[in-house]
Order: sequence, then C-alpha cells, then structure tokens
Amino acid sequence: MNQFKAFILKEIYHILRDRKTLLVLLGMPIAQIVLFGFALSNEVKNTSIYFLNQSSEPLAQQLIAKVDQNKYFDVKGYIQDAAEAEVLLRSGKAKVVAIIPSDFAYALAHENETTIQLLTDGADPNTANIINTYFTLITQQFRNEHFGKINLPYQINTNVRMLYNPQLKGEYTFVPGVIAMVLMIICVLMTSVSIVKEKELGNMEMLLVSPTNP
Repeated sequence: MNQFKAFILKEIYHILRDRKTLLVLLGMPIAQIVLFGFALSNEVKNTSIYFLNQSSEPLAQQLIAKVDQNKYFDVKGYIQDAAEAEVLLRSGKAKVVAIIPSDFAYALAHENETTIQLLTDGADPNTANIINTYFTLITQQFRNEHFGKINLPYQINTNVRMLYNPQLKGEYTFVPGVIAMVLMIICVLMTSVSIVKEKELGNMEMLLVSPTNP
C-alpha cells in the first residue's frame, strides 16, 4: 500500500512539474467542453429562405417582414417563378422557398383560410421538419395577431408545459455527453503519453530490471 501511495505522489509531482502535460490534462477538456457543449446545438437558426410573392397586397409583405424578424429565418430575397426555386434548392443557396398565392389576403379575410406552399430541401429530413414547424408557428401567430383566434364550435386546446428544460436549450443535453466523452479520451491519451514518455526517459528499462513484483 505504501508503494502504491508513493507511486501516486510521484505521478502527481510529475504532472505538476510538466506544464505541457498539465495543459493537456486541464486545458484541453475545458476547451472541448466549451466548444462542443455550447457551440453545437440542435436548433435550426438563420435558415436561408426565398419568397415567391404572387400577392401585391400589404398583408403578404407584413408576413414576410415577420418571418425576417424571426431568429430562425433569414430572408435572402425574392424569386419570379417556381423553376427558379428548384435551382436555388438544388444549389444549396436556399433551404426553403415559400410561395404566397395571389389571393392570400382575400382568402384569409373572407374564407378564414389560405395556403402557403413551402418547398424545402429534403436531403436532411429532420432539419426540413423543424423548418416546416417553425414556419407554421410563425404563420399561425401572424394570423392570430391580425384576425384573432378562430374558435370552432368544438375545439380542443392543448396547454403544453415543458418541465426541467422549459427553454428547450440543447446545452443541457450536449454538455454531459461531451464531459463523458472528453474524460474517456483524456484517460486513454494520458496513459499513452505517460508510457511513451517513461520509455523515452529510460524509466521503463529501469522498472524492468528493478526487484519489484508485477
């Protein structure tokens, strides 16, 4: 037991005196946790979106302005036809193209409903679904602000409350996983570095010829 304690103390002194090893042991995990834990996120923000606005009414422009003000979308410009939308999606310049019909304001005011076509890049299905959900929520909020909530004779409302992570931040998911991954990598890395350094200094040969048990 005393030999084991002496070995632990020797390794502690070795780490404290070797600044490079200390930097790898402490600096790299902190840097990786900060970068991977807080830089990585499952939120989709600043999605490039183009509009094919077939309506000349101010209400359509107000909807586009509301989408542009949202942090999840970045309105890049306008297009003239659907063929141009396909070119933008194929080239990757646009993640989504929204087509506003010519009777957008009239149908919304008189028929209480209208349809906006979304053309999204389905190469990444998860991202496409998230983008569609964000856009749908924005349009619903826009409708409620201008026309009020439409109450049907029978309606079921859902009141959702998120527990433990009400802001839906991805850091709470990424950081614990990154910590476990970094610890695993550091353990393997420091073991290999220690063995190589002891061999370079000749301590491995001294250990092999010393009168100690395995």
